[in-house]
Amino acid sequence: MEAKQTAEANVASGATKETATAKINKGSFFRLMRETKPSIGLLTTAILLSVVSTLVGLVIPMFTKNLVDGFSLAALDKTQIISLVAAFAGQTLASGVGIFLLNYIGQNMVASLRDRLWKKQLVLPVSYFDNNRTGESVSRMTNDTGVIKALISEHVAGFFTGIISIIGSIIVLLYLNWKMTLIMFIVIPLAALALFPLGRKMYKISLGMQDETASFTATLSQVLSEIRLV
Repeated sequence: MEAKQTAEANVASGATKETATAKINKGSFFRLMRETKPSIGLLTTAILLSVVSTLVGLVIPMFTKNLVDGFSLAALDKTQIISLVAAFAGQTLASGVGIFLLNYIGQNMVASLRDRLWKKQLVLPVSYFDNNRTGESVSRMTNDTGVIKALISEHVAGFFTGIISIIGSIIVLLYLNWKMTLIMFIVIPLAALALFPLGRKMYKISLGMQDETASFTATLSQVLSEIRLV
């Protein structure tokens, strides 16, 4: 009888988690950004620098194309060389500063979020800690908030630069050889058929990984805190 009740409780718990996950909407991330109050100026600057770095990376091949196709020592122009060096240096500088700013913003957001979570933990009723393992709460405060930092420092800029890179690459390819570019477009629908289901699967795996990490941390904390008894 107890085994049956336990199984029913586990099923109910799983259903509750699925329902909670389903309720997560796309506005949660933007609400989180508003509540943690990141520097909009720094975030905008970092994204713009990343976009500039991407644009420079798209333009450089256009300059080097003629230089490579008709390469000769006599054709080397000092102005072209200086321009290329300046372009590469500018791209590296913009990319480096952009990455630094995004990491800085991400760390500040995580620090603010962890501070709020810590203050919330201190005022929760004792019954909460009786019903939830301490290690899970620790994991939510450390590991899950770290995911947010990675999201800000890596994926936010990547979203914008990815769009710019795709559009810019298509424009460059159409300029270089529009017939070959149109042939290449045939592959895109086939790739989309494979990538969309894969993306949904990866999203579910990511959510499950966070739950498993929390459970793993809880088990470690419980065992190590009672190591003498073990």
